[in-house]
Amino acid sequence: MSKLGFSLQWTNLVMRCVISVSYSFLINGQVQGSLSPRRCLRQGDPLSPYLFVICAQGLSEMLVDYERIRLFKGVSVAASCPSVSHLFFAYDSLIFCRARTKECVELKQFQIQGHQSEMQFTLFGISQVDGHDMYLGLPTFSMWNKRFQFGYIRDRVVKKLQGWKEKFFSQGGKEVLIKSVVQAIPTYAMSCFIISDIIIREIESACARFWWGNTSDHKRVHWLKWSELCKPKSMGGLGFRDLSIFN
Repeated sequence: MSKLGFSLQWTNLVMRCVISVSYSFLINGQVQGSLSPRRCLRQGDPLSPYLFVICAQGLSEMLVDYERIRLFKGVSVAASCPSVSHLFFAYDSLIFCRARTKECVELKQFQIQGHQSEMQFTLFGISQVDGHDMYLGLPTFSMWNKRFQFGYIRDRVVKKLQGWKEKFFSQGGKEVLIKSVVQAIPTYAMSCFIISDIIIREIESACARFWWGNTSDHKRVHWLKWSELCKPKSMGGLGFRDLSIFN
């Protein structure tokens, strides 16, 4: 905080809040005991997000300064574009440099370590991995076989519908479940990727079987195509979302 220009009085005040943390226990309706944690603030403390932002800003300024004095060089998408040395997203940090020992040694002093870190240099003492399969609920990269990559969405929909088949729902209840739950499952992935048409058809087929009441030992007649049910109610449909258009 001192490097960022905060006054000494303010810095001391914040640090007293950090190191003076203590916890008590509620036993049988009475507050008993006192405990001082070694790591000071807990993760859910109201002061933690502000300290996290301050530390992230300090790290960002240090990385910019290191690049300015040419201790390492970031990545540029074109010769005329400015270089990018780092990207921060939530608690994840992506630092870019050239694959040279000198630059890695300079970055090593930031103590970029942890079991979730993924670096391509064994110099940091971090195990090398190919990459996360999933990040924030989405694939980290796009594969050629979209049906295989996004098959987990279809599996989630089928599993959800199979759990409901054992229960009794009215047509109105089924309509609400399909619109609010089932068709909301692929929405997040569709906002970033184009899902295979085969996956969409399989999801719609599962929804149609659930709507018309199909079971493993008894198949009922589908009196209307799913595309007709996706039309607005003013046009004779039920207003289900057409995933192929939404995609």
